[in-house]
Amino acid sequence: MERIVCNPEILGGKPVIKGTRIAVYLILDLISEGYSFEEIIKLYPHLTTEDIKACIRYTSKTEDQAWLKAELGELPPYDWGSEGPPKGKPVRYESGIGLIITGDKQ
Repeated sequence: MERIVCNPEILGGKPVIKGTRIAVYLILDLISEGYSFEEIIKLYPHLTTEDIKACIRYTSKTEDQAWLKAELGELPPYDWGSEGPPKGKPVRYESGIGLIITGDKQ
């Protein structure tokens, strides 16, 4: 992620494209509004296709990490007992309920 940086001196520490004051969220907003990479580069000629792709990759990774942290932070301690978790049975986590064994063996 060397193309994306966070600096408290720039936009209050929001992630930006390195060497610019262009926030990652701005590029993502443009993409969500239907702008193509080419149109974004016309608006910001000093950007490259790789800069735009880096914004997407950055958000994808940080969103995955945020989701994982939120999910794991909510997991209640669970005691599987001496046998450990059930073998071959799908387990899912449901917020507010905990781990649920669903269905039979896969």
